[in-house]
Amino acid sequence: HFQNRLVLIAESTQDAIEKLTHKHNETLCITSLHNGSVFTGTISNKRPKIAFLFAGEDSTLMNLGWELYQTQPTFKQAIDECNEIIKSLQGTGNKDYNPIPNAQCPIPNSLFSIKYALYQLWKSWGVNPDVVIAGGIGEYVAATVAGVFSLEDGLKLVENIDKPNFEKVANSIQYSSPQIEIVSGSGKLIDSEILNPQYWCKQVSQ
Repeated sequence: HFQNRLVLIAESTQDAIEKLTHKHNETLCITSLHNGSVFTGTISNKRPKIAFLFAGEDSTLMNLGWELYQTQPTFKQAIDECNEIIKSLQGTGNKDYNPIPNAQCPIPNSLFSIKYALYQLWKSWGVNPDVVIAGGIGEYVAATVAGVFSLEDGLKLVENIDKPNFEKVANSIQYSSPQIEIVSGSGKLIDSEILNPQYWCKQVSQ
C-alpha cells in the first residue's frame, strides 16, 4: 500500500478526469478541498489496530454460515470441530446432526460455532485482532479466542446457559489471562474479572 492517499468526489466521469488531470495543481487541490470534493493525506507506517466484533444473537449468520460451510475448508473444519464437541456434551452420536440449524431458530451453541469459525477463517487469511469486542453469546467466543478458556469449555458454558447447573460448570473450568484485549458491548475493558466464575454466572442472570 502507498502512504499518500487521495480521495475525490466528482459529479461525473468528466469532472473526475479534470480533477485527476490537475491533481498536481496545488491551488486546485486547496480550492477543491475547501469545497469538500478532494481529500489528500498520508498514512502512518504503523499498522492500525484491528478489532473483531462478536455480537450477541444474530440469525442472519445462519444463512452466511451455510454458504461458508460449503465453500471454505477452514470454516468447515472449525464448524465440524465445534459440532463434535457439542455432540459429545449432548451425548449424541447422530450422524445426521445438522451443523448449522435453521435461521428461524438460532441455537446458542450454533451461533457460538459460527462466530468461532469466522474468527478462524479470518485468522487463516492473516487477519488477527488486537482487541475483541463482545456481547451476549459473542462474549463466550471472545473469551475462547483470547485464551481465557478452551474451545470445549467455552461450548460447555454455552450448552448450559439455560440450565440450573451453570454455576457448577463455571466453577469446574480452568481460566487463563486473556492474550487479546476484550471489551464489553458497553465499551468497558474486561480485565481479571473475566477469570472469576461468578462473572459468567452474573452474565447469565442479566
